[in-house]
Amino acid sequence: SADPDVAGPSVSTHDPATSDPSMTRAVAVAPGGASAGATLVALDGDGNETERISITKAPVTIGRMSSNDVVLSDQNVSRKHAELRHEGGRWMIVDLGSTNGTSVNGTLAREHELDHGDRITFGSIELIFETRAD
Repeated sequence: SADPDVAGPSVSTHDPATSDPSMTRAVAVAPGGASAGATLVALDGDGNETERISITKAPVTIGRMSSNDVVLSDQNVSRKHAELRHEGGRWMIVDLGSTNGTSVNGTLAREHELDHGDRITFGSIELIFETRAD
């Protein structure tokens, strides 16, 4: 079997109930669900979709440490890299002082309001932000 640390960058959530990587994973679902839902779509190096992570609560922590809501196993991702927040009806990505920064659509951003289809990059991992239309 392959060593998971050598397999290259990967995205996961600490939800032991989800063993099928092709499934949409819910991150800490709020009781009764949340009205403002979003999805992070993980891409591989060739731009192919590898995983869909359903975001139903905020804030969501993103980073290399296993205690984050979304765990990115990439050497260039900080332990606590960024946070996805929902404030006043808007989704924001906030860099938590990471070493290599967070980019949105190719531009380094400390804090950025997200729109549907925005590409967020942490290290070599790219996620596409999608919002559900009400």
